[in-house]
Amino acid sequence: MKILHLTHTDTSHGFNQVILPIINELDHLGNQNTYFSPEILRSSSFRYRMLYQVNKWRIFIEKSLRKIFTHEDYLFYNILLRLRLISAKTINSHIPFIPDVIIIYWIDGTLSPNTIFQLAHLTKAKLFWYLMDEAPLTGGCHYSWNCPNYKIDCNNCPAFSNKILKTIIAKGNLKSKQMFLSKLDIQFIGANRAMESMTKQSSVFHNSRYHFLPLGINPEKFYPHPKYQVGSKRKFLIGSPKIKDKRKGFSEFISALKIAIEIDPELIEKMKIIVVGDLNEQIECSGLEVEIKGYLTENELANSYRDSDFFISPSLQDAGPFMINQAMGCCLPILSYSIGFAKDVIMTEITGYCAQQNQVADLAKGLIYLANCPTNHILEMRKNVADFRQRYLINKNNAEKLIQLLNQKLIH
Repeated sequence: MKILHLTHTDTSHGFNQVILPIINELDHLGNQNTYFSPEILRSSSFRYRMLYQVNKWRIFIEKSLRKIFTHEDYLFYNILLRLRLISAKTINSHIPFIPDVIIIYWIDGTLSPNTIFQLAHLTKAKLFWYLMDEAPLTGGCHYSWNCPNYKIDCNNCPAFSNKILKTIIAKGNLKSKQMFLSKLDIQFIGANRAMESMTKQSSVFHNSRYHFLPLGINPEKFYPHPKYQVGSKRKFLIGSPKIKDKRKGFSEFISALKIAIEIDPELIEKMKIIVVGDLNEQIECSGLEVEIKGYLTENELANSYRDSDFFISPSLQDAGPFMINQAMGCCLPILSYSIGFAKDVIMTEITGYCAQQNQVADLAKGLIYLANCPTNHILEMRKNVADFRQRYLINKNNAEKLIQLLNQKLIH
């Protein structure tokens, strides 16, 4: 099978952690794979090198407009979605074969709805869209914060502060998707089941097929500590590359931590908090042991998972997050709100603690519960997580399921 993977860049963490492992596993299964991102144009002819530079300016302008006119919480990266610079013919001339299947991932600043439409007709390939966030279903925001407008027409978009833009940009983007993409047989692949509900409610894609297939991890990198022992202090790991983003819920975690310690002051002696990511200030909680590790390499992060007892994911809006997959790869029970992939795999007292969405008091309750968990129950939860790891998260297994899906066989 010949498979084309489409993405907005080949230099991001998302490409290296998600797309490249999928390509490698599909290669190992005997398929021909190639990808297209704008960076491919850098080594092409002068004409295409200039197109790449123009596209970079387009992205810069779009980023500037986003900072001026949108609320950052919505991650509205698609103000210029309908501006088509990279055409279907350009993509087709930079790949080594005519694909049987096209898998779309992130497309910010790369593909317009018209380009996807033209590419589908040019190649006659089956189309799949791997949902990494909500952007394909909306008029442009990556996270809708429960805004229901994508179900209708994305008019009066709350991502914009300008009254005129609120009625133009998102609505026009969704209309463009309706015009070009609703005519195509696009099947969606989602890393969580909540996205299925959104897809079925989408004004554009409500008739599209949806397949649940979590993102896998490399089991040779993310594996449990071979000599794991529960220490006297429970070590809680929390982190994100953008931990200060509102949707990552770090301020909610701090509130939950304070509530938990107020209810059970002995937690100060029972817990250690380990923070990875872009946090550069201390957590103010007198007497509590806190370690700020900053940014880590993937290997360092894997070691940090193995050296911890639990992973905390307080995200308020997320498709995963992918750190849950990595943490479960190392067999850590998870404390999370009931969102994204966490909602599918985190079960209270079985694989961790799943707090009610946006309920800080329940997140605090989960901290108290896990910090006071007896050793034998922690080991039992780790065993349950190991079962989920094998069932959902091994790259090779997921690639085999993906091939079944691309061949239109049913996945159970």
